[in-house]
Amino acid sequence: MSDNMAAKIGEIVQVHNDNPVKRVPIARPSFGREGKQIKLLSNHFTVKLSGIDAVSIKSEDDKVIDGKGIGRKVMDKVLQTYSSELAGKEFAYDGEKCLFTVGPLPQNNFEFTVILEETSSRAAGGSLGHGSPNQGDKKRSKCTHLAKKIVVGISYAAKIPLKSVALALRGSESDHAQDALRVLDIVLRQQQAKRGCLLVRQSFFSDDFRNLVDLTGGVSGCRGLHSSFRTTIGGLSLNMDVSTTMIVTPGPVFDFLLTNQNVRDIRDIDWPRAKKMLKNLRVKAIHNNMEFKIIGLSDEPCSRQTFPMKVRNGSSEGETVEITVQEYFKSKQVDLTMPYLPCLDVGKPKRPNYVPIEVAGTNPLCHMVSLQRYTKALSSQQRATLVEKSRQKPQERMRVVTDAVKNNRYDDDPILSSCGIKIEKQLTRVDGRVLSAPTLVVGNSEDCIPNRGRWNYNNKVVRLLVMRLFEPVKIERWAIVNFSARCDMSRISRDLINCGRTKGIIIERPFTLVDEDSQSRRCTPVVRVESMFEKVKANLPGPPEFLLCVLPERKNCDLYGPWKKKNLHEMGIITQCIVPSVKMNDQYYTNVLLKINAKLGGMNSKLSLEHRHMIPIVNQTPTLILGMDVSHGSPGRADVPSIAAVVGSRCWPLISRYRASVRTQSPKVEMIDSLFKPLDDGKDDGIIRELLLDFYKTSQQRKPKQIIIFSMGPHGPKHVRDTSVSSPLPLSPLFPISFHCAKPPEKAACAAAGGESGVGSRESGAGGEELGDSGEKLLRLPPQPGSLLHAFLFCKRWRGHGFLRRFLDCRVRDGVSESQFSQVLNVELNQIIKAYQYMDQGPIPKFTVIIAQKNHHTKLFQENTPDNVPPGTVVDSGIVHPRQYDFYMYAHAGPIGTSRPTHYHVLLDEIGFLPDDVQKLVLSLSYVYQRSTTAISVVAPICYAHLAAAQMGQFMKFEEFAETSSGSGGVPSSSGAVVPELPRLHADVCSSMFFC
Repeated sequence: MSDNMAAKIGEIVQVHNDNPVKRVPIARPSFGREGKQIKLLSNHFTVKLSGIDAVSIKSEDDKVIDGKGIGRKVMDKVLQTYSSELAGKEFAYDGEKCLFTVGPLPQNNFEFTVILEETSSRAAGGSLGHGSPNQGDKKRSKCTHLAKKIVVGISYAAKIPLKSVALALRGSESDHAQDALRVLDIVLRQQQAKRGCLLVRQSFFSDDFRNLVDLTGGVSGCRGLHSSFRTTIGGLSLNMDVSTTMIVTPGPVFDFLLTNQNVRDIRDIDWPRAKKMLKNLRVKAIHNNMEFKIIGLSDEPCSRQTFPMKVRNGSSEGETVEITVQEYFKSKQVDLTMPYLPCLDVGKPKRPNYVPIEVAGTNPLCHMVSLQRYTKALSSQQRATLVEKSRQKPQERMRVVTDAVKNNRYDDDPILSSCGIKIEKQLTRVDGRVLSAPTLVVGNSEDCIPNRGRWNYNNKVVRLLVMRLFEPVKIERWAIVNFSARCDMSRISRDLINCGRTKGIIIERPFTLVDEDSQSRRCTPVVRVESMFEKVKANLPGPPEFLLCVLPERKNCDLYGPWKKKNLHEMGIITQCIVPSVKMNDQYYTNVLLKINAKLGGMNSKLSLEHRHMIPIVNQTPTLILGMDVSHGSPGRADVPSIAAVVGSRCWPLISRYRASVRTQSPKVEMIDSLFKPLDDGKDDGIIRELLLDFYKTSQQRKPKQIIIFSMGPHGPKHVRDTSVSSPLPLSPLFPISFHCAKPPEKAACAAAGGESGVGSRESGAGGEELGDSGEKLLRLPPQPGSLLHAFLFCKRWRGHGFLRRFLDCRVRDGVSESQFSQVLNVELNQIIKAYQYMDQGPIPKFTVIIAQKNHHTKLFQENTPDNVPPGTVVDSGIVHPRQYDFYMYAHAGPIGTSRPTHYHVLLDEIGFLPDDVQKLVLSLSYVYQRSTTAISVVAPICYAHLAAAQMGQFMKFEEFAETSSGSGGVPSSSGAVVPELPRLHADVCSSMFFC
């Protein structure tokens, strides 16, 4: 290669392997000053601490057995029975293996025996197959409750002083502050668990039909509340917000199946699909008032499905006969009207238990239990419905969270009271500043001043000034392909050309209009795309520079991925997909043209400061801006690879043009592992090398001396970080737990650390059983590296606060935890530095690293108006971190619902921005998004990275690789499995903004 930016072919550049100094997030240097002052309210409630020097919290190592809510039931029984032995102390229990008390217990180790009467669905349900028709009810009444003798061992683990919170509030480093806050959060969870709420991390949802929103398909949105303690520069606060999760719509199973599959007749049900959908859901049988977990469906319908049942005759032992489910229920005076339907199997794999699905008369035989989380991906329509029906105006949200704090009566909680905690009932007041929107430059170098975060090329007043795109392209060789059965391509062509002319884009008439053959519509998506391209080749003398693709009415259809892959990977053709709409007006075509112009190398608008080369700091020194994001598979698909994307600015000193580089990596891994990727032949195939070379070639052979990194924090339901503990301790073979279940040990098993996912405290888990020397079933756990439960097994040998802190730190509060900040600074940044050193031996650039976080629960409201917070509002006081360098930014306008700010964390700033400069740069980067004429909520580089990952993820159907992951064409992951590699972009489009 001629440029000295790249390493010579065959030459391996030495990379320094010295252990770098560990970086930590920087402290806030000062506060911003620019902007118009504005008075705001936040959904934080001030918390007052008293007596903190005398109060500490003890953590006890506790093991629980498996079962729905069994852990909390056991601990409630312990408190009820042995209150005097525990000195009358209340405790906070996390539902798994840890409990906390205020102050010490009388001794460090206890062993209690409790008798727990628990409803056994297996015993009651077993009467279906082992009780006679005449004595079944009687037997059920005898076996409904089983007495379990449970031995509970409690041992001291660590001390967590609450005074560390006060130190953290003063900006001091404290190892215990986050631990203490997480313990207080556990107290909040316990309070809601006692009320029978569904707990999802720090959010809770009550069983109230008024909180449900029907999303169709048997899925409902359930509105609840989020609550967590936070240290802020203004003191300790309680963050209370509205939260929504998805649940299975409660009601008859019969109705659920019809709704889920969108059919009217039960005969049209796809039963294999129904079996997959119903598995592991819980139902309540009306005939015996018991709850069961569904494990499958019967092989035969009720009229033919048999099971063995003992029939007694007089005093004899009786005999076992085969009886059908229909005959059994008929003996119970229940006539099945649809015996041709299969049954629900609610038993065990080797001991089935059948319950009919149908409705008997006017009463259903089984109901879906309420508050069961729905963790599968929602359809586009369901998401749209959820967003629409979950909206709340600012005034309504303020009222809801304020009422929640009053109604929950936190001051009456004995543990919080013992800690000297009092919570104010009013929203916290904060001071904000409204920054001026940056001036844009459009066609003819005219200035455009956005109004409330918006500007419009179709504004009639502005049209007199001929407001056009800043740098429009000319489209000569292009065509329209039509996969839609109902579409007027001639009209689309005419309207697009006319609209383009008013915006400055010269569009020649399309070379051809290609309709799909009617026979091809019955083929697979890949075949349909190939057939369409054969027709395009036959009608065009050469490859087009652009293709407009009209997809069927269903958005995000199966054709999208194969079509994009064919164009961007194989053919090197820029393409734009549209979906026919009744609102295909001038605004619609303007939005389409914005994307087309950006993809083909044009520019719709740019910052005035950018146009005049006056951006502070960035303009004086060659600066590369990186945007990073990771897109994960659908919920519940742990086998689908994640897609990592990084975009880099090009053509310095511009900050409006970007190029993307995309790779696959291990599923659900948030940190990008392909930034630096040396191969066996000495070359680097990583993402950063590709972007550095592009910057060098497009920036007058300048190397970046400054690199600004914007990285996205987790996205909640879409971006779920791995929160398991990575134990630093050596793993041992099977290790017996001291807490065991005495006879009768019918269902003893070890609880996994999966959190609470059911009504109240439904612990879900899996483990193994092994008989001890005494005949009792000692609970043993198969080795699971990195699991919370394994970590607690070692707690018996390695006690102390260090271990407990690792446990508590795994429970990520709002978004990126401190440990993940450290990974960004000490893993990803080191990889970027290595990639730079691998290509060049010059000085390492200066770095500024900023994390953008949307997965948080802080909201801001205007004090004297019902409107949302105006765009450009920034808050860096009151509710921000007491030490770290963070701020909240509302760059966008929120016309609907309650808008959410973006929480920016400046982790590193070697470049030396002033706080005002950082905030103005963030605001400016929210106005360079080429796809729209509005400011966006997150800086454009991050949004571009997200779009690139999402679009290239459509290239491959990763579900196909779940069973063939050992095939060729993949790269090894951190777990050793082979991850399929993404197809690379064609050379003709790899430098384009194809993701727009």
